[in-house]
Amino acid sequence: MKNSFAAIIYLAAAVSISAVPVEINTTPYYSNDTACKVLANRLKHVWRNITETSYEHVPTSVIDEMNGIYRFDCSGFICEILLRVALPDHYDDVYAYWETHKTSIVGTNGLPMNTTRPLAGHFYDYFRDTILVSADNLSASNDYWYVFQDIRELQRGDLIVVRYDDEWRQLYPNGTTGHMMIAWDIEALDEYNNSVVRVFDSTESPHTEAEDTRAQNNPPNAIDQSGIGSGLMEFKASNNGKYRPYQYKWSTTSSDWYALYDTAVNNYERLEGIILARPIFTPYIVQANPDIESSRVVDQGDGTFTVEITVTNRPASAYTVEYIDSLTPVWNDTGASPAGDTFSISVSNSIPKRFFRLIRN
Repeated sequence: MKNSFAAIIYLAAAVSISAVPVEINTTPYYSNDTACKVLANRLKHVWRNITETSYEHVPTSVIDEMNGIYRFDCSGFICEILLRVALPDHYDDVYAYWETHKTSIVGTNGLPMNTTRPLAGHFYDYFRDTILVSADNLSASNDYWYVFQDIRELQRGDLIVVRYDDEWRQLYPNGTTGHMMIAWDIEALDEYNNSVVRVFDSTESPHTEAEDTRAQNNPPNAIDQSGIGSGLMEFKASNNGKYRPYQYKWSTTSSDWYALYDTAVNNYERLEGIILARPIFTPYIVQANPDIESSRVVDQGDGTFTVEITVTNRPASAYTVEYIDSLTPVWNDTGASPAGDTFSISVSNSIPKRFFRLIRN
């Protein structure tokens, strides 16, 4: 009788979990004014279109848009299914790095891996070594990516890239270079500097079963609860005022944190690090002019850039800087006054591409 009662309670709990399906809003964003929205709209399209999914590596991966079949691993989902279609310039930017670093990651045998496309490890190394450059930099950007380490900045459409330590990968052994996710819904940090994040990714197993679409058999053909889907993870940020994520739980119901690697080799102390990256549109182009000595953009780290234009030949007061947005044909005065020989104009990375020109008064 006691066992029967326990079975009823278990069955009721299972029914209650499955009776509250995870709902993903697939209504497209009306405006594509940010690269994050473009990427999110592509993800929403894939989610509406998907009929069958599973976690697969090359050469068994499949992208069949016509029939809604998507079978790929985490980096293939983000790189080949999302970026390549939605943001091809961003895809090409990462691909250009990979072409010169195809064998930069070691395999479990200690020899260079022969990769056929960018993997999670390549994304991480590119963002860290080429864009962020120094671990002391909390944020930096190029024309396509804003790379940052403060989890409080995380927003929908950002990439979360996990890199596994190469020594751990060889000792364990594990051929996977890391994991990649798209941030979707982000909870604020709690008193322990933990944040629960709904992510989209392609995995072999769900993130928090009660809150994961794959565990709810959504889409109907999520084979073995694997493939593309959305679930909840938990991230722990540093408490030194920089709020860098350095640990995560695969499931919020787990007691185990995946942590930075040390000499005590186990399944959980495996991380080289976690890095965050936001696709951006290049918000400025300065037209060539012989009266311009130099121009540059300075990332302010708060979603804005400062365009600096330094003039030569004449006093800066003899010039005006004008701008035009990519969606409008009218030039406008920036109203910027020079400081010495340099004009400084603030630009948001959420606006369409903006062009600047220097003209004589």
